[in-house]
Amino acid sequence: MKHWKKETGKIYFNTCASGLVSGEVVAAGHAFAEENALYGSVRADYWRTHEAESIRKTVAAFLHAQPHEVAFVPNLSFGLHSTLSAIKGKVKRVMMYEKDYPALLMTTPLNGFDITWFSSENGYCIHLDRLRHQLLKNKIEALIISHVQWLSGFKVDLKALGDFCQQHGILLIVDATQSYGGIDIRFDDLAVDVMIGSNYKWMNAGFGSATLCIRSSFIEKYPPTIAGYGSYHWDKEVPYYAPWHKSFEPGHLSMSGLLQLQKAVEQKQAQGMPEIEADNRALMRLFLEGLENLGIPVMGGYETSDRASF
Repeated sequence: MKHWKKETGKIYFNTCASGLVSGEVVAAGHAFAEENALYGSVRADYWRTHEAESIRKTVAAFLHAQPHEVAFVPNLSFGLHSTLSAIKGKVKRVMMYEKDYPALLMTTPLNGFDITWFSSENGYCIHLDRLRHQLLKNKIEALIISHVQWLSGFKVDLKALGDFCQQHGILLIVDATQSYGGIDIRFDDLAVDVMIGSNYKWMNAGFGSATLCIRSSFIEKYPPTIAGYGSYHWDKEVPYYAPWHKSFEPGHLSMSGLLQLQKAVEQKQAQGMPEIEADNRALMRLFLEGLENLGIPVMGGYETSDRASF
């Protein structure tokens, strides 16, 4: 007996750990695996020449970004390490939240940055006025922070924070894993330099891929320090290298995983992200009202203004 199996007929509340994957998304991955088993390199070459950029365009449109701003990476940690390697030696003073996701907390110290940690007064709220003050006081050059906090569900105002960082020349690098797919993110409206989100949680696309959104201005100022076969430009079948978004895609990508991502995006687009977010917010409101009526205390109180809407 497989002890990890759960009973059916239950409500699933653990998307913040791993999102459920629809039958259509699973089928997209299985179809590629079966075709690859029969046709090998022929099927893989078709993916590279016909499907890869179609997936990129689909995901870019979903995030209101440009295709040249989107790169696919295996996971958040790879994307973050790659980003930090580009700014290493050029940026020294970095600020981070002391209770942020473990991948963020370890990645930056291992790369030798001078880190200033900031805390929350109540373990929940990240007050922007206080954060702004600390950013300027400590002459911070880069802020690394999650859009939604993994332990509390607190949602930072990325619009206000990004505008402030842009005004003061502070790089803003965001982990969107706990919001991407559950919140309507408009990258074109945010002054975020780099945003990375794994696809296995609220994107409901399964494991093995993550999405990295990166400004061209960031690449121009901080050229990537990684590259591989997937990073080349091609001119009349002759490869040459110049820094661009594909610099962050040095090796072969998860073809089946990204086909699953495309299907997951198409499903969310069919429903409409504003509608999904509104439904999530209504369910959260109902849930909090029930807890309040039962007298069960909730971290951050019963308001939803700064809470993730799911």
